[in-house]
Amino acid sequence: MASKVVGRKGGVSRLILEQELQRLETVYRLRADEFETRVLALSRFAPDRVANVLQQHCRVRHYPSLAYELLAHLLKHGFVDAIVNYNFDELLDEAIDEELGPGGSARILTEGDCARELTRSSRTHDRTRPLYIKPHGTASAPDTLRFTREDYFSLPSDIIRLLGVLIEGRPLDDIHFRRTTAATPVCVLAIGHALQSPELLRLFRSVHSGSKLFSVTSDPLREDDWPDAMRRIASGRWTKVSSAFARRGHRVESGLDRFLRSTWRESVRCTARNSRTRPWLSARGIERHEVVARLFAITRFGILKRREGDPKLRDYLHDRAIVELALAIAKSKGFVDLRELERGRPGRMFRLHEDHAHHRRESLVDAIESLGMDRRDAAANAFWHQRAPKDESGDFGRLTLTDEQGRAMCHDLAKSCYRLLSKNRRAKMRSGGRRVLNEALWAMFRGDEVEVGAESPDRLWSRFRSPTPLTTLAQMRRFTQELLRRRWDLLLCVAESGEWLLEDWAARAIRTTRGPSKRGAVALVVADRKKQDEIEARFGPISIGMLPWQLHNRHMTIAVSRQGERWVPTAALFYERRYRSATVYPIRLSLRSDCESVLNDFVVYFEKARRHAEGRSEVVRLSKREMHGTRQRILAEIASQ
Repeated sequence: MASKVVGRKGGVSRLILEQELQRLETVYRLRADEFETRVLALSRFAPDRVANVLQQHCRVRHYPSLAYELLAHLLKHGFVDAIVNYNFDELLDEAIDEELGPGGSARILTEGDCARELTRSSRTHDRTRPLYIKPHGTASAPDTLRFTREDYFSLPSDIIRLLGVLIEGRPLDDIHFRRTTAATPVCVLAIGHALQSPELLRLFRSVHSGSKLFSVTSDPLREDDWPDAMRRIASGRWTKVSSAFARRGHRVESGLDRFLRSTWRESVRCTARNSRTRPWLSARGIERHEVVARLFAITRFGILKRREGDPKLRDYLHDRAIVELALAIAKSKGFVDLRELERGRPGRMFRLHEDHAHHRRESLVDAIESLGMDRRDAAANAFWHQRAPKDESGDFGRLTLTDEQGRAMCHDLAKSCYRLLSKNRRAKMRSGGRRVLNEALWAMFRGDEVEVGAESPDRLWSRFRSPTPLTTLAQMRRFTQELLRRRWDLLLCVAESGEWLLEDWAARAIRTTRGPSKRGAVALVVADRKKQDEIEARFGPISIGMLPWQLHNRHMTIAVSRQGERWVPTAALFYERRYRSATVYPIRLSLRSDCESVLNDFVVYFEKARRHAEGRSEVVRLSKREMHGTRQRILAEIASQ
């Protein structure tokens, strides 16, 4: 399709183009129907215009699709280590940016990106940041476009090495140190790719024999030019999907949408089977992606470009901001902070809407309040939903809503969205979209408040000597379970409400460690007491301190053992969560000095909670000697309860 557009807009007549294609086919044995061959022919007559026309044709944004939404979801949550995209357009780029946030993936596009994005450190070996590679360039940077066979053979050497490392399953450090370790089995899923690129065929010559290659295309594969190793790992693993859109009930989906949805469901089933022996495993739902695809996806009529200043583009950005805002409110259990919303998806969408609007119609605060949110006071950045209970003084009670209040809040949010959205979106809401939005809001409310980011902030690497990033929720839960199963005398936690202690995998690990005699003491510092009664019913009397949420931004779990008269931390989990942030960056600590530092944080928080309960100032200033004495006193008090 792109080659036809280039031919139509490049000023080359069809007759001249067909003659050149015939020459390339006869002399060089190139296939005239291939994209690369047609563009090579066009570039002979209009080399300056080919890249510009391709850039104009492929620079399309703001068209989410379920397939790309699911690919970005799989990349973020560790089901996929890397995505290699040979397309020029940036629809998948946009989906990844929205899912992982700006800078959430290591993006490899041009020469030198490997050195910038994949630093020479032990962290690269663990692939903490998902990889997104575009070997043939991208539409927003015409100078990077590579669309002829000559371009393919002149790819930057570091990108070629990176692709080789991925296909052979070797550590990423091999790129920098130019070493060659043994290949390991990998699984490669090729979607819509003919698998005829010369540079790709060369890389597959050294693939591990235990690897697997799955291909999903609308046309049969041509395996004549494949190396033997590639044929062996791809044997019988071709799936044909339709490229056309089809209506299923109220949904309009492509064959690729349906394939990736079924792939995701199989991943969920596989995770559920493994969670019997690995209880930390879980698969985060895709409800948000289904709502976005349902209300904003490409129609069966294909892409109709939205021009700058087009009312459809303004409506899209406004509606998308409203829906993202409603989902963020549900996810945070009806309690949000303006600063975090500004940094997140709702804020990004509102800024895009402002850029394209002729005049500013509303602020982000206006939109928050139009969805039924109230401020604690006029100068505060915190908002609670109107369903939150209030005490006699008019202040909000608990931080977050109960399940019953949450169900009512989700219903209110869906109604408010319908009232605020454009006419086109309301029509989609009436044709089944409202039910999907309701279900997504409830799923977000019932799910985890936070997501795990890919790479820890630099300030954590500055503070601690040997932190180990935990880049997925499963990794964080697995380490937490290992920590809980250690032999500890004190388990110290700072958490939002301590609700995670009631999850089966956590409660079972604590119960196993403490034994029938309930050996060991547990202490909590929370910002919300809504789960206190349940926690005490499950674990017996424990020390619980209350600290206002705005003073409560460091979360930790520490295992402490008693060695004579001394209390020694043996392991710790730590992360920061400021202003109700939806993304956290947990780290694992095992070095004694690092654990001691976090233990001091807990002591300060516990002392602050005590002063808050007594109505005194929460400011705590302790010298090194005072910290040692305060720590011994507080830990002894916790152990005696």
